[in-house]
Amino acid sequence: MKHIGKKSARRAVLCVATALLVNLASATVFATPALGSGDINDDGVVTVDVDVQAVYEFVYQGIQLSEAQLAAADVDLDGDVDNDDLEHIYFYTSGAVRALPVKNRLFLTADVHETQGVTNFSNVMQNTYWSYTVPEVMSQVIFGGDYDNTLTDVSADIEQECNDAVQQIYPDINPYMAQGNHDQKTQDPDNPGAPYPYNKGLVVDPANSNYGVYIMDIDAADIWNIDFRQTDIDHLARLLDYVPSYVPFVIVSHIPIHSFKASYVVREYPHAEALIDVLNGHHNVIFLYGHNHSQKDPMYFNPLYGGGTIPYNYVSDTQSDTANIDFSYLTMGAAKDGGNDTSPDGVYAVRISLDKIRTGAYYDSSDVHINSYDVDGDIQNSATIHIDYSGAYVQ
Repeated sequence: MKHIGKKSARRAVLCVATALLVNLASATVFATPALGSGDINDDGVVTVDVDVQAVYEFVYQGIQLSEAQLAAADVDLDGDVDNDDLEHIYFYTSGAVRALPVKNRLFLTADVHETQGVTNFSNVMQNTYWSYTVPEVMSQVIFGGDYDNTLTDVSADIEQECNDAVQQIYPDINPYMAQGNHDQKTQDPDNPGAPYPYNKGLVVDPANSNYGVYIMDIDAADIWNIDFRQTDIDHLARLLDYVPSYVPFVIVSHIPIHSFKASYVVREYPHAEALIDVLNGHHNVIFLYGHNHSQKDPMYFNPLYGGGTIPYNYVSDTQSDTANIDFSYLTMGAAKDGGNDTSPDGVYAVRISLDKIRTGAYYDSSDVHINSYDVDGDIQNSATIHIDYSGAYVQ
C-alpha cells in the first residue's frame, strides 16, 4: 500500500475526511476531539485544514474497531494514513454512527410476462401488506426482468403497469427494473428509438445505506445464448472488496448461475464459473435470479440459504460440474406463474427484511429474513440468516 505525504493526503482525501467529520459530528454517542485547526459550521461544512492523522486516530480509538476488523478492511496498521485506508475506514464506520435506518425491506419478483403477472404481484403485495398489525415500510421494490411475452415488443406498457401497481401500495417508491432476455427491443417512451433505461449496476450504495443492491448487466443480445458479462463481473468484484463482510449485499440477475437441461435446450452460462469465483468468499451476498420459471427447474423451489452446491457446467443428462458456494442463492419468483404452470402454489415474489444488529458502539452484524410467497401472499419458503464478520448462519 503506497503511503502519501500528509499535505498530499489532506488534498486527496479532504472529501472523504469531511464526510467522516460530518457523520461523526452528528453522532451523539461520541465526543469530537480536535481534528484540525478549526471547526465545523452549522451546515456541517469543514472550513479549515484537516489533520488526517487525527481523523484516523479518532476513528480508530473512538469507534474502537479492533485490529482484526481493520485488517479485514485492508487498513494499514502501521499508523500511516493513505487514501485507501480512509476509504476503507469510511465503509466500516459510516453505517455504525450515521442516522441510517436499521430496518430495511425489499420486495422482488421477475418474469411478469404481461398484465396477468402485474395483477399477481399486486395481489402478493396487498396480501402481505395487510398481514401486519402495523404495515411495514418498504425500502425498495425490484423487478428482475421479462415484462413482455414476445421477444420483439418495443412498447414499455407493462413496465409502466409494474410501476403503477407498486405506487398504488407504496406511493413513495420508484421500483428498480432489471432487463431480461425478452426486453431487448423495448424502447424508452420518453425518447422513441432509444432503448428503455433499465437499471443496472450498483443501485443501493452500502456506503449510504446499511445494505447494498447490485443489478447484473446481462448480455442477451443473442436471446438463445444469454450470459454474464466479464466486465460486469470485474466491476462487481471491485465493489465487493469494499463492502464490509457484515453488510448484506443483494445481487439481482435475470438469469441464474446454475445450469440444467430444459425441455428443449441446455441452459448454462459460459461466465458462470468466473462469477462463482468472485462471489465465493463474500458470505454476505444474497443472489436472486429469475428466467427458469416455466422449465421445471429442480432448483427453483430449493433455495440455498447461506450456501450449498450448484451445477454450473452441463456435461450430460446425468452429469454436471458442480461448485460449492458460500453465499445465499434463490429465485426471486415469477409473477406470471410462480414457476409452476399447473398450480396456484409456487414462488411469485420474495420479500427480504434486513435488520442491523448493534454490539456495543456500532452495528457489526445483520439478521436477514427471507420469505418466498405464493400468489395469495402465503409463505412457501422462509429462513433467517445471521451475517457477521465470520460468516452467514441459518438460524
